[in-house]
Amino acid sequence: GGGAGEAAPQHEVPLSADDAPSSGSAVPKPLLALLRHVPEQLGREGLSQSVAEKLSRLLSCLKPGEMDPDLPELLDLATLRQLCAEGIPDEVPALRAVLWKVLLGYLPVNVTRWTSAISRPRNAHRGFVAELLSALRGEERDEAEEEEEGCE
Repeated sequence: GGGAGEAAPQHEVPLSADDAPSSGSAVPKPLLALLRHVPEQLGREGLSQSVAEKLSRLLSCLKPGEMDPDLPELLDLATLRQLCAEGIPDEVPALRAVLWKVLLGYLPVNVTRWTSAISRPRNAHRGFVAELLSALRGEERDEAEEEEEGCE
């Protein structure tokens, strides 16, 4: 990882419902962005050879079959777990975040389902927030009516 006291640069790869694949591709935009971002980071100055190799191996586990017909559509979770058990370099925070989401089951092993897997909980959250705000507005109205009745 980075040196002690060094803040790792934050390169967030957005994972939202707006990231639906374009032009009929089943590969989600966040994955495509990650597959472009990590190789860019591999060329950075000061990145050790061992970290670069590790990042390359981790990235190769995320490539779906649609991008390379020789690769499966599903991620090889056993291989991914084994590689991650050796440590996930923090030089590319976006890769680290996606790997944790896959390992924890938040993102499915079928990368073509990432967009829907991400949009479901986000839509549920939006619904909960709307419901909470509506309930709070209702309570404010009730309190205002009680105050008006108390003043009469």
